[in-house]
Amino acid sequence: LRPLGLFRFLRLAFKLAGKNNPVKFEYYLPSVVNDQIGDGTCSVKVLTCEDDWHGVTYTDDLPNVVSAIEDMKKNGKYPDLLWDEP
Repeated sequence: LRPLGLFRFLRLAFKLAGKNNPVKFEYYLPSVVNDQIGDGTCSVKVLTCEDDWHGVTYTDDLPNVVSAIEDMKKNGKYPDLLWDEP
């Protein structure tokens, strides 16, 4: 058997982890990646960045992240369309 690629593994683990309570469960990516490294099924290269990090953990985080993305778009750090919209 070939080992699953990291993203295929993450997708599968995410589905399995959230099946009992899909609304309330947390999926702590560093732990999942660390397990894969420990199993020898993936390696990780850490890239450094001078920019601020923005993330959504809780619903209340969303407005701040949306605002930060809008600011980055206005300042030319992000394109107006981040991905194709339907």
